[in-house]
Amino acid sequence: MAGLGLVVAGTLPCEHGSVEGEVLSQVRPTAADYDSVGRLVKHLVDLVGSVVRSAGFDSFTVSVEGSVAKDTWLKGEVDVDVFVWFSRDVCKRSIEVFVEKVAPLFASRGFLVELRHAQHPYLRVLVEGFWVEVVPGCLYTGGRPLTAVDRTRLHTRYVVSSLSPPQRDEVRLLKSFMKGVGVYGAELAVGGFSGYAAELLVVKYGCFRRVVCSAAGWRPPVILYVEDGLRDAVKRLMGKYPSSLVFMPDPVDPSRNVAASVTPRSLGVFVLASRMYCRSPSIKFFHVHGCKASDSVYSSYLGERIENMVLVELVFKERVAPDNMWGMAERARKVASGLLKSHGFIVVNSSTFCDPSSLRCAMLVELQERVRRGLQAREGPFAWDAVQADRFISKYLELEAVGPWIDHDGRLRVLVKPPYTSADELLSAKLAQGLPRSLKNRLDSVLVHTGLNAIDAARRLSRQWFRENIVLKPCWIG
Repeated sequence: MAGLGLVVAGTLPCEHGSVEGEVLSQVRPTAADYDSVGRLVKHLVDLVGSVVRSAGFDSFTVSVEGSVAKDTWLKGEVDVDVFVWFSRDVCKRSIEVFVEKVAPLFASRGFLVELRHAQHPYLRVLVEGFWVEVVPGCLYTGGRPLTAVDRTRLHTRYVVSSLSPPQRDEVRLLKSFMKGVGVYGAELAVGGFSGYAAELLVVKYGCFRRVVCSAAGWRPPVILYVEDGLRDAVKRLMGKYPSSLVFMPDPVDPSRNVAASVTPRSLGVFVLASRMYCRSPSIKFFHVHGCKASDSVYSSYLGERIENMVLVELVFKERVAPDNMWGMAERARKVASGLLKSHGFIVVNSSTFCDPSSLRCAMLVELQERVRRGLQAREGPFAWDAVQADRFISKYLELEAVGPWIDHDGRLRVLVKPPYTSADELLSAKLAQGLPRSLKNRLDSVLVHTGLNAIDAARRLSRQWFRENIVLKPCWIG
């Protein structure tokens, strides 16, 4: 840390500088905001309770959880999660029929309703201009939860009891920072830190400044625990989550890694952004700044790269849960990248984007060269490796090739015309075959675009996503 020109995080005061003060003035809810949200929460609890009773359920409790219940929500970003809790003896049976019984009743009262699915189905209901998630769960006091959401009530209680009122503002700063650099959210589309993870980081370090100036020196594996009693849980988590880079035992259920969702990219972004912020604080790191590349910068970055871009569009037959859709798109991106590399194409960058409302996902792939000209070299075995050498010679004598010949290092080599001279030709011919059957069965079509057509297709899906993949450098770097 000393070599970075940073103060040791644990010794930092938690007073706010001018940057944090300016951000807080924009993300801290006002008294009027609290009054408005309070009325909304009361209305939602009454509404959901009434609808669930009308559906024939008679043994349940309703509560609002999430950032509103913990008082860590950001001004203008009210996410209200309403949970319907059933006792453990009837929970599974109640959850199985919850959506089919409750959804029609919300619709009959004039509310727009969407069906969503995580471990089990739940609803999104549009109430007074706010999308509200209505989620069934099982009352949980410890031990093994019956569903993935059962810990939620205890998460709320833990955070409320662990954060002082001033520390809730520290969480707001951290959430705004994470949003600003693009690592806020545990969903597959982001692969970052959940709101609960952000809250626990403030519980651990005390304030925003100490979180980011500690993160500035992180290297994987990153081990974080909010209580000394959770030290032993880390070893078990490392065995349970072998691909994770960040390990944070859940104080409510130590067998769960709160940071399991954090990808290598998100960890790298958070560490670098934290290091740069601690050196030189600026509002450009926070989501309230909303920095974007100018049109002139964007245009200057595009240039001749257009011809080396391929966009693959996945068109789904029917609606898919957003997290599932993003997961499928990411698997398709890995298949496409692997296919291109196996045929000698050099992938410079690749990225995915999904728009569940249009039933479309896209992969934007930038290559060093989209079209290859001339013959390609193939390296074979050493001439003295008899079996492999004979097989190599037989293979290329049957093809149109220059060679084989024995090179200075004793290896056999040939020059061949590649079966696919362009990346788009290869992807059009082979990508669909390489996709998992579970994904192929959901697709209506796979479309491959190049050049200006790729740019137009990407812009139609998301101009912001496309611009980010053209400029590449985040605006908080330099």
